[in-house]
Amino acid sequence: MKIDYLMMGEKLKRQRIKQKLTQEQLAEAVDLSVSHLSHIENGNTKTSLQTVLNISNVLNISIDKIFGDKFRN
Repeated sequence: MKIDYLMMGEKLKRQRIKQKLTQEQLAEAVDLSVSHLSHIENGNTKTSLQTVLNISNVLNISIDKIFGDKFRN
């Protein structure tokens, strides 16, 4: 499975904005630098599944919502 980091980042960013969180607030909640979170949201960097899980937990969204059907059988 190939991960589309640009699509993933866009979904995370949309959800963050929808919840009225700043990058600073989300970065602090998941123990990331603001610049690293920005790179994730812009699809400019690869990130670990654990980091994506941490972000999704704070945003209260499922991995399915982030990755779509890629994790379903």
